[in-house]
Amino acid sequence: MAADSAHVAIEVLEAEKRPVAAVADHDEVRAIRTFEIWMDHIDCDPMLVDPGHNLDERILREQFGYYGEPFWRGAPRGGNPSAVS
Repeated sequence: MAADSAHVAIEVLEAEKRPVAAVADHDEVRAIRTFEIWMDHIDCDPMLVDPGHNLDERILREQFGYYGEPFWRGAPRGGNPSAVS
């Protein structure tokens, strides 16, 4: 984690030998030599939260399609939780 005011500049050494790609959200740029990273304080969106669920649950759901009990609570790994005897 870095401070909101952090400004990071990275220069790729030997870019021909070791190609580098930079990815932000859904945008990717390949074969770069330098890039800079900072937080845009002008273009901010509010984060909507559901009072009944914490952020960890929401992240699991959004990224991995997780909606139920984890496999270590009785469900066979990679199987159907209802198949547990």
